[in-house]
Amino acid sequence: MLFVGQASVQGDIGRYAQHFNLLEVHTEPGRLPKAAGLRKWVESAGEGFAFSLRVPSRVWSADATESAALIEYVHGVAATLKPAVCLLQTPATATPTTRNKARIAELVERLRSPGVAVAWEPHGVWEAADLEALAESADVLLVRDLSREDDLGLGSVVYTRLLALGHATHVRSGVAYDVAAKLAECERAYVVMEGTGAKSAAKIIREHLGDAAS
Repeated sequence: MLFVGQASVQGDIGRYAQHFNLLEVHTEPGRLPKAAGLRKWVESAGEGFAFSLRVPSRVWSADATESAALIEYVHGVAATLKPAVCLLQTPATATPTTRNKARIAELVERLRSPGVAVAWEPHGVWEAADLEALAESADVLLVRDLSREDDLGLGSVVYTRLLALGHATHVRSGVAYDVAAKLAECERAYVVMEGTGAKSAAKIIREHLGDAAS
């Protein structure tokens, strides 16, 4: 199953859902609607639509009290949106030290909930072997940009962020086709696109994979 969307939504989510079936939601406290508003999002998006909750970035450096409050807020949003994925992003300062690896694993466990996958998007300098080993041991989806990386050992479930698809309103269709080819053997894929041309790219990927969502 293929889920394609963007890292934010501008305007009405019902119109957004006409083109996409995935939305990455920033769970910064005070930024989102109350529970009633989130329920309207779910209703407007309709069946077959998936949400991914992006954990507030400051959870990494927060003290124990603030960290607990941020994670509690994420779980509160999840109770309403019923997301498919919870996304943890770590900063460039989170290098592959023993301490940082333990911290990542701890946050993953605190974010985990039944029926919700946890994805981890690292920044900074990591060796591929370290990334894959930690992702496997922590049981998380490793987020990578499939438009820029080759020779990846992809599992049955993939979460990818495409950072650049084109310039202005022009989509590099070759990139979208290449990403679709890499996803051909996956059972489930979450594709988040940033930049311009996302609607056209989503259509290309769906048509190339022959997904029912097209």
